[in-house]
Amino acid sequence: MLIGKCVHLDPKSQSKSMTSAPELGLFGQPQLLEGENAADYQELVARLYAAVKTLDIIDEMFITDVASLEWEVLRWRRLKLNLIRALELEALPAFLNERFDYDLRSAHFVDSLAETLQENLPENQAKSARTLAYTYIRDNADAVDTVNEVFAENGLDMDQFIQDVRTQKIEELAQQYVRRKPDAVAQIQKLLADAGRSTDGLLVDRLVKRSKYLEHIERIDRLTAIAKIKSNRENARASTGPKTAQGRARAARNALRHALSLPVSFDPALCGEVEALAREIAGSDANPEIQELAHCIAEAQIDLRRVRCVRHQFLTRTLAEPYYDSRANTRAKAALLGRLLGKAPRTYRWMP
Repeated sequence: MLIGKCVHLDPKSQSKSMTSAPELGLFGQPQLLEGENAADYQELVARLYAAVKTLDIIDEMFITDVASLEWEVLRWRRLKLNLIRALELEALPAFLNERFDYDLRSAHFVDSLAETLQENLPENQAKSARTLAYTYIRDNADAVDTVNEVFAENGLDMDQFIQDVRTQKIEELAQQYVRRKPDAVAQIQKLLADAGRSTDGLLVDRLVKRSKYLEHIERIDRLTAIAKIKSNRENARASTGPKTAQGRARAARNALRHALSLPVSFDPALCGEVEALAREIAGSDANPEIQELAHCIAEAQIDLRRVRCVRHQFLTRTLAEPYYDSRANTRAKAALLGRLLGKAPRTYRWMP
């Protein structure tokens, strides 16, 4: 499925006709976000062309619209999956920090201790770091004394070291769970079952905490906005506005957001594209009535492309921000997700 950042379809299913889909020059370039694979999009279009076997420009317009809509569905599925994984990475470490019993005789602890010893032992003893780590976890008195001396000489604290290594292991375990590694999934599912919890419950808790935090930030932003509005009004009273014709023209466009309220005919560049598409639709020998109808269809198609371009710009700009969604929407989504998770059948809740 085309839901990853760079996921290619099965090459065995590709046919010669799929690699020869016409260029979509009349319909503009595909509106892809950062990380989306253009080759995957072109392959989706090629498959649609192979299935539909187009007869005219109307079929090509239909394929362009279907491809754009299907890509949008795949995009939101991917973004939803990424959101769930991000929330899991936030929620799981806090839970594991309370429930995870770290084994000080594990290979992970030995590797971490050996690495630290190798960095802090004298150069002529560095090669014995792993052996020293192994004997340390077996409670060998000499090894314990040696390790304690190395830590003391280098300003290290064993309790803090154990805590740091445990935290590192918890983060690694959470990452492996999100990637659905079988061992990590089984281990965390057992811890959840023993605690009488579930991953969906952890996610709801995390969303509630985030919502409360956003409410606090919103209150601060509201006070800041009031102060900023007051300052702007005072500055506006002291301002006489732009002096030059260029400055006035630029100021006149301050309220311009997307220009979608203007018809296509207001843009000379788009007018040329409408004419080219209308000729493709009607043909060269069409009568004036058919040409007029073709012109209306072409105008609507170009207008649809404008909307997609503006929407793409908005998504690109907002997804680049860490908190691109409004706080009101975030709270609403948190409440909705909490209700959905509460009603979901147990069998289907966050199955790995």
